[in-house]
Amino acid sequence: MAGWKPWFWMMVADLEEEETNRGKKINRNDFKRVNNRQYWEEECAHMSDHTFKSHFRMEKSTFSLITNTLKPHLFEDLQHRGGPIPIEKICAISIWKLASGQSYRTVAALFSVGRTTAWRCVHIFCNLVKTNLTPTCIRWPLTLEEWTATKNRFKTKKAQFTDCVGAIDGCHIPIRGPPGDPLNSYINKKGWHSINVMAVCDANKMFMYINAKWPGSVNDKRVLANSHLSMKTDIILFSHLYSTFFLLIKISHFFYFYRHPKC
Repeated sequence: MAGWKPWFWMMVADLEEEETNRGKKINRNDFKRVNNRQYWEEECAHMSDHTFKSHFRMEKSTFSLITNTLKPHLFEDLQHRGGPIPIEKICAISIWKLASGQSYRTVAALFSVGRTTAWRCVHIFCNLVKTNLTPTCIRWPLTLEEWTATKNRFKTKKAQFTDCVGAIDGCHIPIRGPPGDPLNSYINKKGWHSINVMAVCDANKMFMYINAKWPGSVNDKRVLANSHLSMKTDIILFSHLYSTFFLLIKISHFFYFYRHPKC
């Protein structure tokens, strides 16, 4: 964010400090100077594609595609002191929060909205994405033609993997430690709280499957064994289409083939 004044970053640091000090009474005048700078309405509207991507981790064309897809399904008007918040700003607030991991207080100050409004934006956005984008964007192949096309893409890549239909790996996503967890089930092997997320991608690095429900203490083998990849009926259907079923598993910097036990 080149060109931003030092006072802005000092204000952000102050807001982060107040987030941890919940007992301190908030002075609304502390937000006045930040609110005067219309980040979304003025700054983002004139950003280049490169700068926009550095802020939101996606190109403007992708952002427009998301907003145009979700706009017909937004039935709840978020009211603010300036009127209803447009879908573009709801998406911008949510994507910034998800991409940066900043506190709601910091995001609210940056976009000139209340903290509760920022929280509602994120939850509305996530529900819209889950309902309207996930079924079409993260899709497990079902037909013989789709499996053949997926397998052929791996074969034509530089590595030329044969009989491979997906690359699978796990990733620990940091979270705040949940209260009421005496067993520390969310503390991973590295000693911090996380969710163990497993994902499968095709040869074009597009997500085919995501499992994000296991706490950080659960190892990758258990996540895989209890996932839909092992229990879902379409895997059994797939076992009849091919005599072997392989997933490309990344362990450290080495790749291994996993053969499904039902095949």
